[in-house]
Amino acid sequence: MQAKIPLGHSGWRTGLLFAWAIWWGGLSFYALFVVPIGTEIVGGFEQGLITQRVTNWLNAIGVIVTLGFGVDVWLCECNRSMIVTWLLVTISDFYQVTIWRSAKGHAVLDHWLTKWRSAFAHDH
Repeated sequence: MQAKIPLGHSGWRTGLLFAWAIWWGGLSFYALFVVPIGTEIVGGFEQGLITQRVTNWLNAIGVIVTLGFGVDVWLCECNRSMIVTWLLVTISDFYQVTIWRSAKGHAVLDHWLTKWRSAFAHDH
């Protein structure tokens, strides 16, 4: 028996899929092409400053996507098995924990980067 998904819900899922594609595609493109080329052209430290800003945006998009996945899993009245529901919740939780740990790690790196920049400016 196939689940009936309301028209508004299919639009929601299309938007969610689009947001996920932007997040994952942006993350992959940035890691595979922009970071190596940027490091080669402007140097590692300067590329790190650029990555710092880009990562904040990617994390924000990732939070929206993972929260959207969680909402979709809990609010969808689809006829799915408990195993599939459990799997979807686990994936959504994994994404959320990964993004949270990444953001926390970036806060530590930002602290050290700021400290290093101020020491560098003081010495030069």
